[in-house]
Amino acid sequence: MALHEDRRRISVRLAILQYSLIVVFTVLAVSFWVLQVVQHAKFEEMAANNHQRTLALRAPRGIVFDRDERVLVENRHSYSISIVREHTKDLDRTISLLSSVLNVPEARVREIVDRHRREPTYRPITIVQDATLAQVAGVTARRLDSELPMSSSKRCRPAGIQLTRRRRICSDTWER
Repeated sequence: MALHEDRRRISVRLAILQYSLIVVFTVLAVSFWVLQVVQHAKFEEMAANNHQRTLALRAPRGIVFDRDERVLVENRHSYSISIVREHTKDLDRTISLLSSVLNVPEARVREIVDRHRREPTYRPITIVQDATLAQVAGVTARRLDSELPMSSSKRCRPAGIQLTRRRRICSDTWER
């Protein structure tokens, strides 16, 4: 009799183990289906943005002198304000807030963003090039994560300097 009860307990335990394994594998299969089929577009975009990012790095520039050591071209500091869509949660709110801070019409900011819709979301969209310090301070004071005041240097000529382009013609002449 004891042998019969031991077999019954073992068969009950095996049945419980079988059903629990079936439940676990069913949950795994449903989870994989949700990830691969239902959320396919989300993960496809993440994979496309993940492989390589091409970011332009500006070369450092120096002062250009002529042969008499007069300054022809020098650098000045400038800022550009950009939106990074990858860091933006609500693009419409960001556009309206940015247009009010920068005193730029909202339609113009929307036009700039719409023009760059097909670019990758990690690439900054420049809204204002050569921004004033007041505009940079306004964006920085609001600590907006999706807007970047980016520093760069611009080339400028000192007052009174005019550059001329001279064409130099080289020719070989043979005297006979």
